[in-house]
Amino acid sequence: MTIITCSLSCEQQNNLKMKEFKVLKSADVAVAPVPALSSGLVDGDNIYITGQLAYDPNVEGVIASADDVTGQTELIIKNIKSLLASEGATFADVVKTNIFYTNPSDLAKINAVYSREVSEPFPARNSIGVAFLALPNATVEIEVVAKKRN
Repeated sequence: MTIITCSLSCEQQNNLKMKEFKVLKSADVAVAPVPALSSGLVDGDNIYITGQLAYDPNVEGVIASADDVTGQTELIIKNIKSLLASEGATFADVVKTNIFYTNPSDLAKINAVYSREVSEPFPARNSIGVAFLALPNATVEIEVVAKKRN
């Protein structure tokens, strides 16, 4: 049996612990009234956008288009595009998408809106049916990971 050990200097260990992330913000996106939550983070060329709900920009904590999954999806996509743009990225830079929905019969409507924004090569994607989302009347939530192109 061979045992290999590797140690990092104190400076290297501190650099790993002190890694800084940039918090993603856009003036055009209503922010969730939830503590300990950011709209997303930027780590180098990677952009991680938190699951977006269709927050009404005029009323804190309320979902816009409560009875309209198409309207909710359009607002979410608009917000994601705004957050991406704040980092000089576009929907073409998205490499992974997770879509959460509460009603399986809404998936075709969600797909119709989402399909307008993506092109080949399509992002990797999960569509996940859930019993409920964080706010009443929310029927869809979308999170994405993007990679900035140089």
